[in-house]
Amino acid sequence: MESFSDTGSTPVASTIKGRTFGPAFFLKRVICNSSHQEVKNMRASEKDIKNLTDLVKIVWPENSKEDLTRIILEYMDSDESAVFACKQGDNFAGVALCCLRHDYVEGCDTSPVGYLEGVSVKEEFRNMGIAKSLVEECEQWAREKGCKEFASDCELSNTASLNFHLQIGFTEQNRIICFKKDLY
Repeated sequence: MESFSDTGSTPVASTIKGRTFGPAFFLKRVICNSSHQEVKNMRASEKDIKNLTDLVKIVWPENSKEDLTRIILEYMDSDESAVFACKQGDNFAGVALCCLRHDYVEGCDTSPVGYLEGVSVKEEFRNMGIAKSLVEECEQWAREKGCKEFASDCELSNTASLNFHLQIGFTEQNRIICFKKDLY
């Protein structure tokens, strides 16, 4: 059973390589191994960003690594979003990105809504509760931001994601197919 507790403190702001980052820049690292489990705050380094980019690419394979690096940094640098990562030893096992959505969120009645943008776990670390634990971290972050609801989505064809969401307590709200038309 994985447990979580906040054992560190997050600075108000920090400057890294001349760039100032707010408190959301700090990752909450979940160290997952069978003999020792703890949660510590850590400052993401360039090495961490590369590893996190590789994990996020599992969720969004159509994006370039450069785009994903930029996206992760934007999530870390905003008070409206967060990145949570699970690390076992020197290896990142999983990552989750979440944000606040102020626009309409399917099936929700309040605003803002905490929103799971993506969660991924390396194949060798799957079925160990890591993704669920990362989502729980996102949910707690959303609660701390004043959210009453937490939402997510997945592609209609992604049955693994659908099943995961249902297993961790989400309820399906709607199925949609989106259309577009170019206007010249």
